[in-house]
Amino acid sequence: MLERAVPFLSYMALPHDWTHLVINSFWLLAFGLVVARRLGSVLFLLFFSLCGVAGALLYLGLNWGSPIPVVGASGAISGLMAAALRMVGSQSGSVLSVTIMSPSRT
Repeated sequence: MLERAVPFLSYMALPHDWTHLVINSFWLLAFGLVVARRLGSVLFLLFFSLCGVAGALLYLGLNWGSPIPVVGASGAISGLMAAALRMVGSQSGSVLSVTIMSPSRT
């Protein structure tokens, strides 16, 4: 059973090429810091892993039978991006606050 679960985590350590690795590293730095500061290291790693598994399952569900393997941490980093966008912008750090300004009447 364990041998079937390992690929859902290990694929994140295999980038497609150097460009993929560099871009993922920049996005991880930009959004991962926000999430890591909010959650702490243990919860951050758990959340990152959970997002990576969800990304692999989504790819598998949409590309069933495809001979092209899933590689890279893009799914996990997308989850971090979504979480960071929810955490930034409000004083409490829990939700993104958006203020819509109406045009002033003269």
